[in-house]
Amino acid sequence: MRAEKIRDRPARSKRIWRPVLLLAVLLSGACAGIPEAPPPDYVPAPRSVLGGLALSAEDSEALARALDAAAKRLPALSNASQGLAGVESVRGILRDAGAPDEIRAKIAEAFDPWTAGATGGEALVTGYYEPVVEGSLAPSERFRYPLYAVPDDLVTVPLLPFGMANGSRGRLVGRLAGRTVVPYSTRREIDGGSALAGKGLELAWLADPAERFFLHVQGSGVVRLPDGSERRIGYAGSNGHPYRSIGRLLADEGKIPLQDVTMQAIRDYLARNLDERDPIFHHNESYVFFRWTEGGPFGSLGAKLVPFASAAVDPRFYPPGSILLLETEIPAPGGAMRAFRGLVVAMDTGGAIKGPGRVDLFCGTGKGAGEVAGRLKSRGKIYLLRPRGQGPPRVARGAGP
Repeated sequence: MRAEKIRDRPARSKRIWRPVLLLAVLLSGACAGIPEAPPPDYVPAPRSVLGGLALSAEDSEALARALDAAAKRLPALSNASQGLAGVESVRGILRDAGAPDEIRAKIAEAFDPWTAGATGGEALVTGYYEPVVEGSLAPSERFRYPLYAVPDDLVTVPLLPFGMANGSRGRLVGRLAGRTVVPYSTRREIDGGSALAGKGLELAWLADPAERFFLHVQGSGVVRLPDGSERRIGYAGSNGHPYRSIGRLLADEGKIPLQDVTMQAIRDYLARNLDERDPIFHHNESYVFFRWTEGGPFGSLGAKLVPFASAAVDPRFYPPGSILLLETEIPAPGGAMRAFRGLVVAMDTGGAIKGPGRVDLFCGTGKGAGEVAGRLKSRGKIYLLRPRGQGPPRVARGAGP
């Protein structure tokens, strides 16, 4: 799951919600001036974009698994109807249709394509994956870099009930300092200091601080223990600080040309410049907390992600479960690129995935998936498919990710 997901906090933290909400009322005068973000505009796209939809048998099988997973989770959401109708429609088409041409024709008959915002469908497509990292349940000289559970003093205040939310700020995350909510500790204060030391929050220890950082960015992963067994770990919360790209930092400082910034390029730079590693990591003040999970990997929808059929997008423009037609190029073995023109399901969100022109495509688990995801940085097109005649989605003013 992509980092910066918004999930329910563990039950142990619920005891502090009431005083925090009361405190938010007292503080409302300080935040009342936050302007509301207008709902996004949607523009009908030419129906001809549906004509070149390519779905092999393998693609259809992956898409069906993503749709099935989404269909199980969407009814639990307050805005389920925004995506559920499309999910059920495509599920029916895949179940009843046979050849790819028949599937394409039925989808073109059942859906209208739209573009969100003023992008004309233009999008930057990146990739993410579920890493497998070496770790231990006990610290040692080799395993020295902890992954933390959600701290007991972390509080989350939803701002919408108080009329203070806009499209980019829907919640306040911090901690109580007396009767005041203050920002939570930053990455520098946690990893470079002792903000969480002695609190018993360590779930596991990793051997490589870079692997820890990139696990935070991906939001979930598999920890391979010294005895060879593996345990999945997933996103449980964050410290509320905004995500800041270290790739952008390295480009701005002239250390990696912007067009060459990939995960592999960043890893290579860090490996060659160990003295710069911690300051670079600390540039991203956002910090992720984890929990052990069974199954998965799961996206913010709570549904199991499917490689090349699940995507992270901005829910302010693409409601959970939305059916998206994605056109781009993705890395292929040997360093080449291959065309991708298929349907994906909006099943995830991400701290760096903001605006209608950003898509993060889930690429799978492990090293091979990481190589694809790390190289995926392509221009493309994204179209929101809505059931015929329903029009664009209804996005509430003030809705946030």
